[in-house]
Amino acid sequence: MSELVERTRPKFENGEIKVRICATFPMEKTDEGHQLLYRGENVGKVVLTLPKK
Repeated sequence: MSELVERTRPKFENGEIKVRICATFPMEKTDEGHQLLYRGENVGKVVLTLPKK
């Protein structure tokens, strides 16, 4: 696994590979994010956010 990280990290850092985010949900709406995944409507990552302190 470390070999994969070593090969891909520079590509993420220089923007050659980008992470696609489909949707962002606050932690309180985890169920909505899960439903999006369950329905297969996502193209990219579904991100849960933590409340600011």
